[in-house]
Amino acid sequence: MRLFQELSYPPSLKKLQLADAIYLKDAIDDLPPVNNDESQDERSYGTTPHTEFQKYISD
Repeated sequence: MRLFQELSYPPSLKKLQLADAIYLKDAIDDLPPVNNDESQDERSYGTTPHTEFQKYISD
C-alpha cells in the first residue's frame, strides 16, 4: 500500500520564494504607548510608519 504520492511542479513554480514573515513588532511598533487606565478612546500615531507593512496598513 502506497501512503505518499510524489508531486511534480512546473519549472516556473520551483523558483518561487516565500515572502518574509511579518512579526507583531512589524505591525504595531509605530503605535503610541497606552497605559492601563487610558482615558482616550482614540490617539494620534505621533510618528511615521517604520516598516513597509505599517505603511501598507496605515493607508
